[in-house]
Amino acid sequence: MFSRSRLLWALAVVVLLDGRHAAAAEKPSWPPRLYGFCMELPAVRNPSIPDQAKLLGELGFDGVGYPLWLGDDMDKNLRSLDEAGATLHLAYMTVDLDPKKTAFDARVPAAIARLKGRPVTVSVLIRGFPPGDPRGMQRAVKILRQLGDLAAKSGLRVSIYHHLGDWTESLLHSLEVVKTVDRANVGVNFNLCHWLKIDGDKDYRPVLRENGKRIFAVTINGAQRGAKTWKNGLIQPLDRGDFDNRELLGLLKEIGYRGPVGLMCYGIPDDTREHLQRSMQTWKSWHAPANDRKTLAFAAGGKQFSFDTGSLSGVLRQQGKAKGLAPLVDAATGTNLSRPLGIFSHYRLLATNSRYGHAAWDWTDESKLSKDGAVEAVWRADEKHPFDMKAVYRWTKSDTLDLVTTVTARKDLARFEVFLASYFNGFAESWVYAKDPEGKGGKAAFLQANRDEGVWHMFPRDDRAIDTIRDGRWKQPPHPVNWVIRPKLAGPLAMRRDRQTGLVALVMAPPEDCFAVSTPYGEEGHRSLYLSLLGQDFKAGQAATVRSRLVIRRDISFEDAIRIYREYLDECNKD
Repeated sequence: MFSRSRLLWALAVVVLLDGRHAAAAEKPSWPPRLYGFCMELPAVRNPSIPDQAKLLGELGFDGVGYPLWLGDDMDKNLRSLDEAGATLHLAYMTVDLDPKKTAFDARVPAAIARLKGRPVTVSVLIRGFPPGDPRGMQRAVKILRQLGDLAAKSGLRVSIYHHLGDWTESLLHSLEVVKTVDRANVGVNFNLCHWLKIDGDKDYRPVLRENGKRIFAVTINGAQRGAKTWKNGLIQPLDRGDFDNRELLGLLKEIGYRGPVGLMCYGIPDDTREHLQRSMQTWKSWHAPANDRKTLAFAAGGKQFSFDTGSLSGVLRQQGKAKGLAPLVDAATGTNLSRPLGIFSHYRLLATNSRYGHAAWDWTDESKLSKDGAVEAVWRADEKHPFDMKAVYRWTKSDTLDLVTTVTARKDLARFEVFLASYFNGFAESWVYAKDPEGKGGKAAFLQANRDEGVWHMFPRDDRAIDTIRDGRWKQPPHPVNWVIRPKLAGPLAMRRDRQTGLVALVMAPPEDCFAVSTPYGEEGHRSLYLSLLGQDFKAGQAATVRSRLVIRRDISFEDAIRIYREYLDECNKD
């Protein structure tokens, strides 16, 4: 990520979470304070240290982090920070384990001494041998003990910054080194992006719980689990990605961590001021008092829209893509309930023997925040899409989202369909409200989608819906689907249940607006539910509007779900 030659000029914002043994000048606090570690800010031309401190201050950051300055630069730069009212929280340096080279600059001891009385952690990148090479251990222990002794004289601490390609690229190896060093003021960072890159197949939680006293700093950022690249993958603003940072912060609080906090954003391609501002807004929303957070209005941030209803929080249209709600976070547990493709995403656009583009999320649109806090997205007809489409998302309760979709045809369309998709994280049970589940003339009930009945299950409204499903639309690439036709619907209502959390997700629509409900069997990897909306013929210029609703609550019984659905239908009939 950081090349050796450009380390001092990497674009980054760092979150530092000091451990329970914070430096003497640092007063423990929660929620933590956010500070920036920014060596190059595109929003500032030829940025000087005062310019950087000014920008971060304007955006609400508590302070800054920089390389460990040497010689005359130290006094000059510290004076600039003091004049700007910016606290220096982190200073990093490099150590070379190559026995033929000097371990570190001869000016380092004086620089560390000059930091006495400041709440600084000295973070060390260790190079000179391949990652984990045992030849480096003896020299590393000696150097870290020396640095630890120097730092102790100034009341400071030293932490190993585990970094891809370094001798200590792995946190687990770094912890072994620290145990061997055996100094109370020598510990490690937990760097989220490098953890995910090197040890992402492991669970970080037991590592933090078992080594809390040795973890002196934590860098976090928005991140996409399983990504291989930094850009748009392992390093993103806090409002993006599917890694659950709130769970991480909750764990750190649980085990007694306090101190300043910030954000790593190396290589983020967005405008610097904009993405830092979005991250700060997200950070504040995480820590706002519950009464301040409870609002049913979306908030605009760049091309996407954030929300925190008090029960659920997250982002709609992440990075401007029409992929619904992602992330969608449960306030009670901090768990992300959605997969990257989102919940209530307009997916396939179909007609008889036809498919228009790959998905609506690949179709360019415009979105805006309405005065009442709803979000309106508009897609204009083009060569691939002979129709206009509009979607309006609106929270009506803290756990209830309504979606209204309008289509206006620009040519005749045969049985046109909007396939609305929802992808859940967890929720291994999938149920659909069927008219006669046993096929014996019984009463309506929920029917579970099981593997022995097939992979992809489609529940039609009526015989005409079956004809529509089989009219060639599902043979269109990419990813054609061979649906197993299940019993007819008692009403367009489906449920995903998560036994571990007790959470239940309901998706529903009025019968006249939705001609089928579909799902893979419960444990299948997509963990999805789909509503087939419209399904009617259009003449050029004709428009139609359909409605749908998402409800997420705990411990909803089948009887509760049916009652909630009937209440929804009553509301629709009154409109």
